Amino acid sequence: NRFNVIFIKGVGNPDTLAVFCLPGGDFIDAHKLFSWLGSVMGMPLIAAGLLKRNGHHMFVLPYTIAPLAFLFLYKTLPNDLKNLGNSTLSTVAVLSIAVSSILVQNYHGMYSAIAIILAATVIGTDGKILGVPNVDIFHYVLAIGNMFYCWSLN
Repeated sequence: NRFNVIFIKGVGNPDTLAVFCLPGGDFIDAHKLFSWLGSVMGMPLIAAGLLKRNGHHMFVLPYTIAPLAFLFLYKTLPNDLKNLGNSTLSTVAVLSIAVSSILVQNYHGMYSAIAIILAATVIGTDGKILGVPNVDIFHYVLAIGNMFYCWSLN
């Protein structure tokens, strides 16, 4: 599938992300911004796509509107609510992918959710495993989860 090749190319080439660097910022600032957007916007939209594919149409609109509303109100929210919103949006989205995929026996969707949960909770981004930085393993496992997600849509 050509999308998998494009995805792997993007993951394997850190210069690809450098195109998105913010004016006056650096690569790390841009990476933090896009990681946050991926968590807050990306995961709910990924969940919306998979929920629609799995036949759970009534959840598509809330998963589309909730992250947009959160982004719109973000600057006005107190820090506690910002942190709660950040974690809640992505956590609920991943759990929805898992539950929906289990209900319709979409195995690739289940594997996708498992990979994302493992990356976020077990691997994390701090430390090393067998001499390999956790942040690298974290990104590899997320890439595998995204490949399973792509396959789950077929």
